[in-house]
Amino acid sequence: MEWAIQHCAAAAARDRTAGVALYNGASVLIQANREPELAAKMLEDYLNGPSRTEEGPAFVAHIWLARLKQQLGDPAAARQQMDEVRALAGEYKPQKEFGA
Repeated sequence: MEWAIQHCAAAAARDRTAGVALYNGASVLIQANREPELAAKMLEDYLNGPSRTEEGPAFVAHIWLARLKQQLGDPAAARQQMDEVRALAGEYKPQKEFGA
């Protein structure tokens, strides 16, 4: 697992369009309940990078990051991430999509 995480981070460092590797690496760490600091850093780098994709939804990344920040004892940062989630959700207007 550690090799895979290192590979994800290295891929993102080499190729700025491979940012989803950070998202995927953080996902692996979160699911394994290991290295929350590294998972948080990877998500922050992903969200602040130039290549967010549908494969790594920013909405989900912010939720994961909020949980990690709470787990790491930073409730203010967790609230900030949830504010980002609410802002992203506020941009979604299904009634406009479907003419309602």
